[in-house]
Amino acid sequence: MEVKLLTLENLDDSYEIILDAKRLLSKLSLQWQQGYPYKETIKKDIEDNNLYGCFDNGKLIGIVALVLGNNPDYEFIEGKWEIPTGKDDATIHRIAVKDGYHGKNIGDLLMKSMIEEAKKKGVKSIKADTHITNKAMQKLCLNAGMEYKGIIYLVRKEVDNSRLAYEIVL
Repeated sequence: MEVKLLTLENLDDSYEIILDAKRLLSKLSLQWQQGYPYKETIKKDIEDNNLYGCFDNGKLIGIVALVLGNNPDYEFIEGKWEIPTGKDDATIHRIAVKDGYHGKNIGDLLMKSMIEEAKKKGVKSIKADTHITNKAMQKLCLNAGMEYKGIIYLVRKEVDNSRLAYEIVL
């Protein structure tokens, strides 16, 4: 398996993986059930060189965004960051695995790859968040060595905008 930066050629396949994840999450929570992430979100991730994909024999089977810099959602936390949010941060967003590939540690591979990529870029801290009902993402964060830091509130309007926040210092 190979993890690499995606291009606009991968947009449709990437968004199909997001739709797979939305269907799976719909059984568990309201996360990703109010439109976001949109196809335009994924396109911008690609255009900004933030979206990576996991390929198995040339087939895209998982995606993840690594976004560098300050995340406005993380400026207030009920808890405490090890390293305050800022320009030396990266955030892991929009991790999703194609239907049929769950339980094969694709998410763990994507998380590990993003930590290595962040180190190469000189990042001091990686942060991530997830809904309280998203046990799979919570497990991915903990498996990657991230620690639970508290609760953040998404700036974007959602029915339930509270999220569990995680961080790893590099």
